[in-house]
Amino acid sequence: MEVIRLVIFRVSLQKIRAMNILHIRLLNQQLVSSRFTDVHDLVAWMGMVQAQEYKMMRWAVGMRLREPSMRAFREAYDAGRIVRTHLFRCTWQLVAAEDLG
Repeated sequence: MEVIRLVIFRVSLQKIRAMNILHIRLLNQQLVSSRFTDVHDLVAWMGMVQAQEYKMMRWAVGMRLREPSMRAFREAYDAGRIVRTHLFRCTWQLVAAEDLG
């Protein structure tokens, strides 16, 4: 399945207003009409997810899945398909394991 990202280049201010920036952000962040059912696929598509605290990173991922499941999150995390690490700044991020490579 090919994932299509919504990217806006050189758009006039009138067009941006018409597209409703808030709605675009909600779609891009997978907070409405999420197309993901798999924890790993979501994290890989997002690039990284803020992961300061375990419960909050689990919540942030769950909010972006069609059918949130703590079990699915734990399985992906425990299997090493998603990894909590320091990639940028002094904060924790959750990333797909293959992106560390």
